[in-house]
Amino acid sequence: MSLFGTDAALAGLQNREDFETHINGVYKMIKSSAKKLLTIGALAFAFPAQGAVLITGNTTVNTTLDQAPDGSFSIGFSDGNLTNIFDEILEFTTTVGGTIRILASTTATAEGGPNDTDFSSVTFLGPLPGAGSINVPATAFSTDLEEFRRLPNTSINAGTYRLRLQGTPGTQNGAFGGSVAFVAGPVPEPATWLMMLLGFGAIGFSMRSKKSARRVQFA
Repeated sequence: MSLFGTDAALAGLQNREDFETHINGVYKMIKSSAKKLLTIGALAFAFPAQGAVLITGNTTVNTTLDQAPDGSFSIGFSDGNLTNIFDEILEFTTTVGGTIRILASTTATAEGGPNDTDFSSVTFLGPLPGAGSINVPATAFSTDLEEFRRLPNTSINAGTYRLRLQGTPGTQNGAFGGSVAFVAGPVPEPATWLMMLLGFGAIGFSMRSKKSARRVQFA
């Protein structure tokens, strides 16, 4: 079996005209399949998931929320005037899966000064209950004066999640802040990616073929 048919079918072609007709039939079949594959690929993006996010009552930090109809959102969080060891929580529920990114930071005017706040631990837990825990590590450019913790793009499912921030402030006016950014939508399965790539490739091939005659000509 080849792209152009079975060996028996090819052997049954009596002349050049029959072969041209056969090849043009194969071309039409490829073009039709390409359109179907392109349609399948397009459908993966044409109907985005609808979702929402809710900041739960367990949250202890100050928050701002922006969200899109598809369930994507960004949450800004902060707390200030800290004078004691802190253990703060940002907890939210998302109704769709997607990719999340987290940034948390502290700033101070002087190392060891009255407003020098330091994280001892920043963890991301979920989905609740019985959640797993991911450490949000310090970045390479983090210092005692300006500490930065970052969780790179991480896939999550729908559910309830908690960001836990622990640390020590200075003697007065300690503060921290950060953001949680979420983009809704599952990553397409490998088979879906393959269908879309084949579809786009075949359509590209057929579009280039339009510049020449569609019937196969022999010298």
